[in-house]
Amino acid sequence: MTWRKRLSLFSVGLLVALLAIGGFAWKMHRSRPEFYRPYTWTTPQRGVLAHKALDKLATVHNAFATQSNNAMRMARMSGSTIPATLPAEPFSIKLTEEELNALLMHMADIYHWNGKYEDFVTDPGVYFDDGRIIVAGSVVELGTVMSLVFEPRLDANGKLRMDLAHIMSGRLPVPRIMLNGQIEKLTTVLEKNLPAWERKAKMDPQGRANGAAAAAAMTKMLLHSLDGTPSDPLIFLPTEDKDYAALKVTALEVKGNTLSLTMQLVNPGEQATYLAGIKADKTTGAGQ
Repeated sequence: MTWRKRLSLFSVGLLVALLAIGGFAWKMHRSRPEFYRPYTWTTPQRGVLAHKALDKLATVHNAFATQSNNAMRMARMSGSTIPATLPAEPFSIKLTEEELNALLMHMADIYHWNGKYEDFVTDPGVYFDDGRIIVAGSVVELGTVMSLVFEPRLDANGKLRMDLAHIMSGRLPVPRIMLNGQIEKLTTVLEKNLPAWERKAKMDPQGRANGAAAAAAMTKMLLHSLDGTPSDPLIFLPTEDKDYAALKVTALEVKGNTLSLTMQLVNPGEQATYLAGIKADKTTGAGQ
């Protein structure tokens, strides 16, 4: 066999291999991930699940409100100032994947979130897998499901890490470098309102925060997740007064389709530190 024939056969073989690889990659790109399942509840079905989640969150809020009020009443009765630490027993909550998604869909209807994203993403959802939280949705422009896989944990210093471990297009892993442009655009959008929220953020000694503080803290948590840095371990539960109760996460676990959280009240001695982190520029904030 001449070298030309050998080269020709090699070229044909290489082309066939590339086509096979390309076809496999395209199929993986268009395939729906196993975990992804758009929820198609009826309104009553969704309402039942959403109220289960709300009841669990209300139980947590009421327990912490009782602890805080009792401690404050004792301080007033004794004529002392607010102590730097308040007696606050940890409280645990478990939310299933279905309850969380039903609650998010319920809130999306109430606050009209759908109109802000449905031209870009349809059927978004949050999914739990052992040690992972996956945010996924069908991207209209790409015609496939995109997934962001986070690995939540508390580090040795008690900071919350929500590291972005993987990005998937369908079932195909996507190198982060290929999406750096989109991530930068998302970061720019997220950072747009931060300065105003930082200026308006307030939190009293009992850990009651305003909407600006909650918005700034949650936005910074997502920004820290995208760049792989830790954030303060705070979550904010809405109160009847339209403020938010700032709660410190002391333990978390994702097992099966359930997220387990253990939380405590933010003590007066911690409030100033956390508020400073919320009001600070992200690049110099307390999460760093």
